[in-house]
Amino acid sequence: MASKRETVLAAVKSLVAAALPGAEVKRNLAKAERIPPGGLVVIRDGDPGESEVSLSPLTYLYSHRIPLEIAA
Repeated sequence: MASKRETVLAAVKSLVAAALPGAEVKRNLAKAERIPPGGLVVIRDGDPGESEVSLSPLTYLYSHRIPLEIAA
C-alpha cells in the first residue's frame, strides 16, 4: 500500500497529465536533454518539512509544496 505522500504525488501527476494531454509528465527528472514537441512537465517531490501539532485532539498538520517545472 502506498503512503499518503505517494498517493498525493501520483494524483498530482495524473491531474497535470490530464490538463496537458500533449506533454510528457515525469517525476524527479534530473535534467532534460531535449524538450519533446508537446512540452515537458517535471514534478519534484518537495519536502514536507516539520509538522505543526494541534493538541486537542492530537493532530499533525503538514504544509507540503510540490514544485512543477514546465517547459514548452
